[in-house]
Amino acid sequence: MSDFSRVSIILAMIIALFSIFLDQFTSFDIQRIVGISILTDEDRAIELASAILWLYAAVIVVFARHIQPSQSRLLLSALFLLLCARELDFDKRFFSEGVLKSRQYFGDTPFPEKIIGLGIIALLLLIIILLIKRHWSAFTQAIRSGMTWGWLTLAALFMVVIAKSIDGAERKLAAFGTTLSRESYHFITLVEEYLELGFVFSIIILISLGIKKGHFI
Repeated sequence: MSDFSRVSIILAMIIALFSIFLDQFTSFDIQRIVGISILTDEDRAIELASAILWLYAAVIVVFARHIQPSQSRLLLSALFLLLCARELDFDKRFFSEGVLKSRQYFGDTPFPEKIIGLGIIALLLLIIILLIKRHWSAFTQAIRSGMTWGWLTLAALFMVVIAKSIDGAERKLAAFGTTLSRESYHFITLVEEYLELGFVFSIIILISLGIKKGHFI
């Protein structure tokens, strides 16, 4: 493992642990009152750690010259910045309904918000399409060949799919007349947040261990 890889992974671990420690230290009294929920409240420890790690990933990928072509580094950096903003709930904080909500575009929301929201979605789709077009062949080949990076990428994608499938479980189950207990709700939320944290950490490991000569290792 190169010095770049070691430093990147170690710094990511420090950022995650420091974010959680700092948040817990500054909200110790609240934690004693509400217990486990302090870990998953909006803007709290796990969300903060994930957001900082996405920002960190967006920076290091620009300087990871082993990732080729260079345009992919910029695309990945832009994607990570969008994910950082999503983790900080910018998609809801600065929009009436939320960038990813259909009500934002079909409801009674300000027209400029609709245009900006559609622009963000178009940018996100463009980035994903370009990355798939450039690296899909290498990815499928890595899976067939049993290469570590391919399976690590697959595991990371699996984590985010599971996280998003249980996101808002209370609301989804309510539609079927099922109500979650407080303990079940906090447990599912905790699992979701740790899966998202694991996803971004896996991405940082992939960046650190890298791509060279146009192909992921």
